[in-house]
Amino acid sequence: MSESSPFIKKLAANDRKTRDEALASLQKFLSRKKKFERLDFLKLWKGLFYCMWMSDKPLYQQKLADNLAGLVSIVHEDNRMLFQATFWETMGREWAGIDILRTNKFYLLMRRFCAAAFLDIKKRGSSEEKLNKLVAQYNEMWMSVPFNPSNLSYPNGILFHLADIWTEELTKTFDEDVPKAAWYLPFDSLRTTTKNTVLKKTLPKRLERVPEYTTNDESS
Repeated sequence: MSESSPFIKKLAANDRKTRDEALASLQKFLSRKKKFERLDFLKLWKGLFYCMWMSDKPLYQQKLADNLAGLVSIVHEDNRMLFQATFWETMGREWAGIDILRTNKFYLLMRRFCAAAFLDIKKRGSSEEKLNKLVAQYNEMWMSVPFNPSNLSYPNGILFHLADIWTEELTKTFDEDVPKAAWYLPFDSLRTTTKNTVLKKTLPKRLERVPEYTTNDESS
């Protein structure tokens, strides 16, 4: 990803103007039809993560979270799943190093990414067939990371946060008229297959589903 190297460092700069200019360049860069590899995006997300880390004032944090999540709709569709998967991978890797004073802005960033994913599905899922296909693609990505039962080291805190906000963001995106689809498959799959007993017991309690998606076996 040598083409993006000049602005990766700028994304984590102390100067806000430098970071904003780098973000504008990044938007243009990601919109191209170019094949990216996982390592490319991991390097990029390291810069984006510290860009968020360096943000200080609440209003700027909100703007930056919106801008970073907005990249989901800008990155070319061929790279969209990998771009988001590496975001969640980066969050999992860096989570333990986030101090309590910075936790809320990263919670906000994850919330914005959930909203961006649901909005992408809504915009491109113009028919039931297309919507179901997109939900399946997203579920495949989400079940590789962060909802991967074989990755026992993935932070519970992130998964609990996703459980807390999932339905809220889903219903906001679809104005509460949520179309029928496998929206909760990542949670159900993780809950039934993980060896993490804390997740198995706590996820169902934290996840408030859209009523018609409520299951009868969550206490099992």
